[in-house]
Amino acid sequence: MIPMVEIPVSGYDILRSFTLIKDYKGKVGIIGFSNTTEGAASISTLLDFDISRFTVYHESEVEGAIRQAIDNGIEIVLGDVITVHVASKMGLQGILITSGQESVREALENVHKVYEIVKRKEVERKQLEYLIEHDDRGILLTDDEYNIIYMNQIAKSLFNTLEIGNKLTFPDSKFEFDQNKDLFLIKIGENLTKIVVNKKKIMIEGKTKFVYYFINYPRLEHIWIELNKHKVKKMIKKDGLANFGQFIKSSQSMNDLVEQAKYYASKKEPVWITGEKGTGKDMLAESIHQASSFFKGIFLSYSFYDNESDKFEEYLSNAGHSSNLFELVQGGTLYLEGVEVIPEKIYHLIIKGYQKWPNLKVILSSQITIQEFIKKSDEAERFCHFFSPFVLSIPPLRERINDIPDLVRLFLAKYNTKYGKQVVGIKSDALEILKEYPWPHNVQELDKTIEEVIFRVKGYYIEEKDLFFLKQRYKDSFVQKSDKENIYLPPNMTLEEMEFNIIMQVLKEEDMNQSKAAKRLGINRSTLWRKIKSKMSDNI
Repeated sequence: MIPMVEIPVSGYDILRSFTLIKDYKGKVGIIGFSNTTEGAASISTLLDFDISRFTVYHESEVEGAIRQAIDNGIEIVLGDVITVHVASKMGLQGILITSGQESVREALENVHKVYEIVKRKEVERKQLEYLIEHDDRGILLTDDEYNIIYMNQIAKSLFNTLEIGNKLTFPDSKFEFDQNKDLFLIKIGENLTKIVVNKKKIMIEGKTKFVYYFINYPRLEHIWIELNKHKVKKMIKKDGLANFGQFIKSSQSMNDLVEQAKYYASKKEPVWITGEKGTGKDMLAESIHQASSFFKGIFLSYSFYDNESDKFEEYLSNAGHSSNLFELVQGGTLYLEGVEVIPEKIYHLIIKGYQKWPNLKVILSSQITIQEFIKKSDEAERFCHFFSPFVLSIPPLRERINDIPDLVRLFLAKYNTKYGKQVVGIKSDALEILKEYPWPHNVQELDKTIEEVIFRVKGYYIEEKDLFFLKQRYKDSFVQKSDKENIYLPPNMTLEEMEFNIIMQVLKEEDMNQSKAAKRLGINRSTLWRKIKSKMSDNI
């Protein structure tokens, strides 16, 4: 076990966290021991900041406190490492209260003291290890389920086919292993050589273990243990599933989408989610599962972008697997991502599987619209009509820029924790740059951008200079090569091409500021973006 030194949380640390989320429009809560929640109460009073407090007195109470927070409509919870970890597993957005420099210095002094203690213990451990390794008996340790944890050198040479992590067994002996006996004899080999096995029960850190001592040890041969796991189980997500409370809904379009999705979650019929790459289709699918009547079942996600369709066909046709995919997910949710790339021959297998095993929630997603999918073929149209009674279209980030400030706050909290930074906000001019950028890869790209910019920030706030790389990326993606002062329009150019060149020239002159360019062109910002959207997909 790695020794740990606690870094205390001071009032300054709580204040920094409050500064990060004070403008968040949703409900915020803080979970912690009394010293943390009482400190939060005092600071929130001074700042006139409303925050719900949930006090715990033991780590085991954290999960209950988070459930209480969820029941009270809390969307973001502040807390320590354990609180944030449990919140994530339960689908609630968590922000870690990080400790400042003063607390870290004090902790480092304690680390030095702990190091000296650990160093002495390490010497003692090595001495004990030497005695065990050089004992003239074979020594083997298992857990309470008889899975092997440790073997000394004699045991390894005696049972060279046993492995750490496997269950203890003696398949080549003439003895039927009885786990309830503490002293028994096994006979192995052609000569039936006898080996005395002495078993002792011990307690290590409150957990039951068994030590086996082997005396008169000939060599055992031919042991074979294999753990056969269904490959599909790797696609099953059990912990950390998203829920609707994690969605940023500052924009009306996202608020309406979430309400619509909640209604669809209450129905048994399939749901089809459309949206560009990076808009959060996976997160929405998980949230629908969590809010559906199938939430107690498994959530199995299969991405056609990452996996071969032939392998999926095997899972549907039962070839080489213990159960059909639809049968495996009965009582749960099957999420099929990227259905626009699957071959038509699989359409009827998916429909057939759902008709035979209908006791599940089916969610599909695509990066193209339903209308575009239907145009592919008659088979695609039939497949679409079967699986699209309920359709959800996630708007791209550029059409819901009011969500950007809250998304930035969440990503700042996320990467502050990951990289040990203490950035508490973003300056207004820097925020405008984020709002102007078209975000071709949507929320996913914003997430990665904040992670990238975290390394550039020297102070507590993101400033305009920290986002210079983003402005340059925008120019490199959209600006066509043309004369800087004059717009050259060849005589054979189409009207659409002329319009695009003019738009690009005005954008260049306005330093890629879409609002200013749209005003000069006499159109609104949404219309401007729609006119360059097709070019964007070609150049990004």
